Amino acid sequence: MKTTTTLPQTVGKQSVQTLLVTLFGAGLLVGILDELSAIAVYTGLLDRFSVPQLMRFIASGAFGELAFSGGAEMVAWGIGLHFLIAYSFAIPYVLAFPYVGLLQRHQVLSGLLYGLFIWLVMNWVVLPLSQTPKAPFEWLVGLLSLGWHMLLVGLPFALFVAYRYKTQSTNQ
Repeated sequence: MKTTTTLPQTVGKQSVQTLLVTLFGAGLLVGILDELSAIAVYTGLLDRFSVPQLMRFIASGAFGELAFSGGAEMVAWGIGLHFLIAYSFAIPYVLAFPYVGLLQRHQVLSGLLYGLFIWLVMNWVVLPLSQTPKAPFEWLVGLLSLGWHMLLVGLPFALFVAYRYKTQSTNQ
């Protein structure tokens, strides 16, 4: 007896294909905006890391001190892990959007709050549980990071998701 599993033709108000494109685009957007913001702050404004060092720092979350002695492979791991985390934050929001009225009606507020949520989870859960080198909290770095997560990641991300859902529903 052969059984097959098929995906539904629509998920909420979106087709499966459109949902997958939205998920891909949203995760990519979060990853790129966050990475560019981190590069601007840590390599430019604060002059603490080179871009490869920043990527190795990200890789150190999984590989510990080994990441800092690695070469291009650790830079690649850092990029990959960064996007894995970005997608981990993007996917639940995209999937919840058609079912949570607050996300639909208050897109700016939702984006800012989601950026705050990302920052809190990263700083209070992910980084403390990772193998990255521990450092004392610095208010300037914390506020810069919070600002970019809210304004340069969460807000454009929420507006992108709302736009994708809106254009999909008007195209049906």
